[in-house]
Amino acid sequence: MVLLLALGLIVWSLSDRYRRPITDPNAVPRAVTPRGDLAADEQATIALFRTASPAVVYITTLALKRDIFSLKLFEIPQGAVAGLRGTRRDSLDRLRVGDLIVGVEADPVTSVDDLMNALEKYKAGDMVTVAVRREEARLAVPVTLQELP
Repeated sequence: MVLLLALGLIVWSLSDRYRRPITDPNAVPRAVTPRGDLAADEQATIALFRTASPAVVYITTLALKRDIFSLKLFEIPQGAVAGLRGTRRDSLDRLRVGDLIVGVEADPVTSVDDLMNALEKYKAGDMVTVAVRREEARLAVPVTLQELP
């Protein structure tokens, strides 16, 4: 009985009668109409992204592990750091190109969201201590917050 059922399943799976085509052979392409110019807020968002994106960094360290059964090597993430790299020096040369922001006051910064949440507690004109990693050193840099232009 089981053999008969297995044979029936094989015949059914191989028959073209029950298969449907993946694509419609009678499909007709349709024209795509451009939507026009972007709105001012969309253009501002794109400009902000282009300005800020070179400053965002995400670093992941990987370790190689060998699967004991297949002996294949796999890359295993061991840790990650995210932050913002300074894109220019401030007037007192406190922040430099290449500094990685890792904290604001007592709040650790591991993502852009962490940085934004930490900065929401302050207003323009407040002085905060920003922890940065510069090469191998960790530094505390006093920064006066400014309004975005």
